[in-house]
Amino acid sequence: MTTATLTGRPTVRWQVPLLLLLTAIAGYAVAVSAIQPFVLVFAAPALLLALLGASPITSIILWFSTVPFLQFYFKLELPAGIPDLTAGRGLALALVLLVLLREVRHRDQAARPIAWTTYWPIALFLVLRTLSGLRSTLPQSEAFLPLMDGVWVPCILYWFTLQATTSEHDADRLLKAILVVASVAALFGILEVVLQLDQGILIYLGGHANYNVWESEGVRRGAGPYMNPASFGANMGIAMLVALSRISLRRHRRVWHAAFVLCLIGVIVSFTRGAWLAAAVGFMLFSILAARGRTVVASAALLALISAVLVLTLGAHRHDVASRMTTEATAYSRLALADRGIRMVEQAPLTGFGVGGYRYQHRNYESIFGSPDNLSSHNTYLTIAVDSGLPCVLLIMIGFFRPMRRAIRQIRRLPPDHPRRLRVAVIVAGIAVFATSGLFIDLNSSIYDFALAFILLGCLERLVVLGESSDREEGALG
Repeated sequence: MTTATLTGRPTVRWQVPLLLLLTAIAGYAVAVSAIQPFVLVFAAPALLLALLGASPITSIILWFSTVPFLQFYFKLELPAGIPDLTAGRGLALALVLLVLLREVRHRDQAARPIAWTTYWPIALFLVLRTLSGLRSTLPQSEAFLPLMDGVWVPCILYWFTLQATTSEHDADRLLKAILVVASVAALFGILEVVLQLDQGILIYLGGHANYNVWESEGVRRGAGPYMNPASFGANMGIAMLVALSRISLRRHRRVWHAAFVLCLIGVIVSFTRGAWLAAAVGFMLFSILAARGRTVVASAALLALISAVLVLTLGAHRHDVASRMTTEATAYSRLALADRGIRMVEQAPLTGFGVGGYRYQHRNYESIFGSPDNLSSHNTYLTIAVDSGLPCVLLIMIGFFRPMRRAIRQIRRLPPDHPRRLRVAVIVAGIAVFATSGLFIDLNSSIYDFALAFILLGCLERLVVLGESSDREEGALG
């Protein structure tokens, strides 16, 4: 057990399942009630009160554990011009209130200071992206929405994770929670594909019916509780790496092997080439950093075996799958979207067009690759460059890759079996999965994926600081 910096209270194991249960009940009550505002009057304070007594890392775990599922049940429509209160936004707002309440309760307890040299790229990224919202040609109410989902909520969770991760045990809890949530989500996504459901599986469990059913070239693609198969595949890829790191620790191997297989199948049934590539990049990076040769070889063999079995058992659908994976229409569409974006960046490389610039203006540009009518660029970096300028892209790259480089240099001195090496390796590889996935989907419009990437970043930066402190103490003793 560890003592949380922001609360001064010990972590209690029963808090996490209790908070998950309370949030699920509250979300479902709000979704099915005809008097939603009155339910919120009781549900929101009760949840906030429960979180106030929990450790800070539990609050972060609560956010990413419940948002994928609650988004099917919880949505409070607000007056015109104000973004609706979704699960992701609502729980992020609860975390802000939580921090303020904790400061009031524990003014005499100073949190561990964080040097500005740690977070300055993310802070500047936040400022420049917000300023690009003020330059937007859209009405402020419309420009406010992408800023909230793609900038403010991820940065809030990044800052809170940076404060809340007080020990390596906190990082372990966070990674285990990612694996548990993804394993449940993988089961849902696999069932959607196997049963060929004509609705998302959570729709059958009482969720809202305003979510897409993903089918391309006759292939039913798994998405589970996530917004699309690409997001589903990326999250499965990260969870697969977490399971692999737990296998390497040689404790409860059967459980972690089962989770690894489940998440691996989830990556495959997303039928998303970008997710497959991102998972492969993460797998190779983890293999190099963790230096676990035998485990990696065995896992790669298992991956190949499961992939072969799935291909052979697809039966009548294998021709549809081949058509989906080899179609040129998607490739040309993405090239056209990228071509338009590059032309836009050439016009305003430093300042961009303002938030929503790509979404609403890219159709004004011609491309030799075609004339797709997509709303999204399908590229995170391109959207940021068009909307906010190339300096913003540079800042976010520095913000992510600098701590990754520091972490890699730090763990090179550790033996392959060292828990810290495995812990850092899986977080670095997980961030690489999102970084690769961002080349094929626009994470700015996916509040969950972008926020989880920022949560991993905050956890990694704190682990680097904790590792440096541990090295100094060992050096002093030695």
